Amino acid sequence: MVNFSEWLKAELEKKGLLQKELAGMMNVSEGIVSRYISGKDLPSPINLIKMAKIFDLPEKEVLAIGGYDENYNRIPIQRNVEKEVSITYQIEPKSPEQEEKDLDAEIQDLCKHFQGVFLDKRGDLSIESKKVVIDVLKYVIQKEGGKTRKGE
Repeated sequence: MVNFSEWLKAELEKKGLLQKELAGMMNVSEGIVSRYISGKDLPSPINLIKMAKIFDLPEKEVLAIGGYDENYNRIPIQRNVEKEVSITYQIEPKSPEQEEKDLDAEIQDLCKHFQGVFLDKRGDLSIESKKVVIDVLKYVIQKEGGKTRKGE
């Protein structure tokens, strides 16, 4: 299995890109890219697809390097039966503030795919977008038979 942070460092070097430039191209903070490079965090499938486009590599290949299959499911780590190898990830848990910032950034990025329809002039979710999110959530709750919490 390829070490993601080492792979990313090598790809940046091949393209002659700086962390800051990659962050700008991906529309994420430089801190997020730094966490990927240091091995403290792994990218979401969305960010892996962005990297595939930036590095001009097949999406399936980059998803696999990041630990996902082509359906965006986590690939289970296979162990060598003859020689047991313990693989652990030292990913620091995110603070609630950082997790919220990351989610906001991902929402912003996803909304940009709709050519600004969901964002107001400041780049925040528009009132119409918030109404759409509420309608979607109500629909999901209705489809789930009113279940709103796991296990209910």
